[in-house]
Amino acid sequence: MTPEYRFTAKKKFKWWGEGEWVTEPDFYSFTHEGLECTIMRMGVLDGPGHIFGGNLNGYVCIPPNHPDFGMDYMVKDHGYEVHGGLTFAEYNDDKSVFSIGFDTAHSYDLVPSMISIRKQIKEEMGEKYPRLFANRTIFSGTYRNFEYVVNETKKLAEQVKARMP
Repeated sequence: MTPEYRFTAKKKFKWWGEGEWVTEPDFYSFTHEGLECTIMRMGVLDGPGHIFGGNLNGYVCIPPNHPDFGMDYMVKDHGYEVHGGLTFAEYNDDKSVFSIGFDTAHSYDLVPSMISIRKQIKEEMGEKYPRLFANRTIFSGTYRNFEYVVNETKKLAEQVKARMP
């Protein structure tokens, strides 16, 4: 499937400022190792005119015959090694599909909306609190781009495949 652009570059720039996310795809569904995989850009309305997020998440569908179908990733470590660990495991509405996934909004990740939040805080507080921004990974982490998230999602799919009966 072809990557999709669900937000315009103009909107992404307005919400999250300048960065490679402005020109990257926002959604991508593909098959790897025979498993359905999805990349999705996250965005949550966080007040008038502000969309929190801009980061990408990766998901892999687990087949019903798989030993981890329906697992609760929070109960124990299932041994999947992916960026930041598993942060998602859910059924779809009719419980016919079960997916696991990860996000790229950890303390060491740069979430695009944090750029506009930082700018707003600086404008409101001026240089009154310079230490507020010093060495804060929430404002200066690494952005996990589309290519990175696709590769991590493929890595997760390969691990799911390796555990299939």
